[in-house]
Amino acid sequence: MGKMDSIEWLKNIGKNNTDRIFLIDEQTNSEITFEKVEEMGSKIANFLLELGFSKGDRISVMLDEPLILSYLYFGMLYSGISVVPINPILTKEEIKHIILSSKSKGIITSKLFEDKFDFNCFEDNKIIFYNNSDQHNLENIIELNLEKLKKSDFIPFTNVTSEDEMVVIYTSGTTSQPKAVVHRISDLVENARIFGKKLKIGKEQRFCNILSLTYLGGYYNLLMLPFVLESSVVLTHTFDPRSAINFWEPIEKYNVNILWLVPSIMSILMEMDRSDTGKEYCKKNIQKILVGTAPLPSELHKKFEQKYGVKIFENYGLSETFFISTNSDARNEIETVGEILEQISLKIVDKHGNSVSDGIEGEILVKTPFLMKGHYDSLENENNQIPSDEWFETGDIGILKNSTL
Repeated sequence: MGKMDSIEWLKNIGKNNTDRIFLIDEQTNSEITFEKVEEMGSKIANFLLELGFSKGDRISVMLDEPLILSYLYFGMLYSGISVVPINPILTKEEIKHIILSSKSKGIITSKLFEDKFDFNCFEDNKIIFYNNSDQHNLENIIELNLEKLKKSDFIPFTNVTSEDEMVVIYTSGTTSQPKAVVHRISDLVENARIFGKKLKIGKEQRFCNILSLTYLGGYYNLLMLPFVLESSVVLTHTFDPRSAINFWEPIEKYNVNILWLVPSIMSILMEMDRSDTGKEYCKKNIQKILVGTAPLPSELHKKFEQKYGVKIFENYGLSETFFISTNSDARNEIETVGEILEQISLKIVDKHGNSVSDGIEGEILVKTPFLMKGHYDSLENENNQIPSDEWFETGDIGILKNSTL
């Protein structure tokens, strides 16, 4: 599975699945085929290129409509423009830092979020408002209306390579300001492929995207990864505690058969989901539940499996590395986050950097071809490119048992 075939892989998805459903939008109750996604993405790509954006440019995006966000993400991927997703829960200052430090050349948002931006700071940016450009005096405001976008001869991935930048994800680390993690197209595509192979995820699986599309859980785990694996996705609103009351409605309505959860959502469901709907549906229809992004307490793991009658498969990864390990049908043990994935090496070291024996606790170091291109912050003149053949210090503590974390 070479890195250089990532673009060809993505092109073949469109060719081989034209009439198959990829997205189901709960908000509009509409089904969107792979062909429709390519059509809309191509129109958006052409729109952005005609505005003067080029391959390698970055555009910051903040919207709350999952379907429109999805179209935008694919349009930027097809044109080689890098997306900088921005979570609306961030403060005005954090948002300003992300746009300026990433050197984004454009901002795509909507009237709903205009109070989140100090537009006077972004005079050099093209500012694109989805479906509304009224009541603005700024000269650099442009309206994006999907219904008015013209068809063109644009062909996805023209002059785009697998080593081109795909996404800049800002994570809150130990520093006071969010830090940029830069990933190439090949990092995401090839990591998704080996992850999907390990878990037997393919055309038959349908996910429900309950995580925000403005961070990796929603963008990668529940949109781009299913696309790479030719699965389908139900787009619904981002989970919050109120969602627990009718959590199973879209899952049942649209025949979802694989769930991707995080421990906090599982805890809320254990507390608030008192009907039998979810239990009955899971036992009959859900093939497996994937869990990651945070440690899963073994007690919660056991109780959730008992309540819903479905096997849980934990995984482990970082924003900087994508997936490192996962449990699978071949080996699924409680209190582990699975076997190391293909092409990835891992070791545990003590505080002096010396490797320790299996069963001894220490820091997890990983060597992976899917490692981020580097950290980036133009304001600090920081552009740390990290060779993928070096050991990356995760900062996490773990124990290795016969190649299982």
